[in-house]
Amino acid sequence: MPKIGYWELLKTNSKFRRLWSASVISMLGEWFNTIALFLLIFQYTDSEFLLGILFTVRMLCFALLQPISGLLADRINRKHIMVWSNIFQIFLALAFLAVDGPEDIPWMLGLSGIMMLLHGAYVTAERAALPNIVSKENLATANALDAASWSTALCMGAMLGGIVVEFYGTDAAFIIDAFTFLLGAILL
Repeated sequence: MPKIGYWELLKTNSKFRRLWSASVISMLGEWFNTIALFLLIFQYTDSEFLLGILFTVRMLCFALLQPISGLLADRINRKHIMVWSNIFQIFLALAFLAVDGPEDIPWMLGLSGIMMLLHGAYVTAERAALPNIVSKENLATANALDAASWSTALCMGAMLGGIVVEFYGTDAAFIIDAFTFLLGAILL
């Protein structure tokens, strides 16, 4: 079977299309969440240091369990890992609606870290699932599209998240984030 391009892969492989769509939608929402969290930290603490702490907590938690997530993705149904990761993140995203002062920043940082642990499990399961739903000949195309989609979701999600936060506030961003996780779980 010859290699195909991005659009052809999305058009002809419904399992990949659903997985890719769920991932892109969830990633977009995650950047809405990130922008809103940055604004809350700055609004309640005016601390650039805490902005750095938030980013560090998120990236550290994402990376921390990657080796364990990889083992789990090899032993547990990958679709279940992704669906449950999204479902748990719905509730965590909505929990941020309760942030209303500087005293809430520590638990907000902790919840953000938990979300990134779940996101790490999702990403690991997603990448491990690709060879099961895409032919060997098209795996490089799927991986390239996945990587390009992450960059695009970062760009678009941060921009759209900024617009939403500017005009509708952080609560709207958290609600949209929760909705993207719900939609991602349904698509899977």
